[in-house]
Amino acid sequence: MPTWLRSFLIIVLKNAVNAIITNASLIAMLHGAFNITTSVGWWNIGKAALSVVIAREAVVWGPVLIKWSTTNADPSGS
Repeated sequence: MPTWLRSFLIIVLKNAVNAIITNASLIAMLHGAFNITTSVGWWNIGKAALSVVIAREAVVWGPVLIKWSTTNADPSGS
């Protein structure tokens, strides 16, 4: 596996773990919507987890992509 891909995947995984940990407070506050004894409750937990992971990735990678897309495309780096 290329080093850059490994580094990217590690960053993405760390962001996802951070988002899930932060999401735990949401689940604790709204425990009625996130009933872990039903399939609907688990579905809601999955949707909330996915939304916070996507939001966290957007916050981290959004500025990087904007900077990359607006820089000079000269491959020599000058």
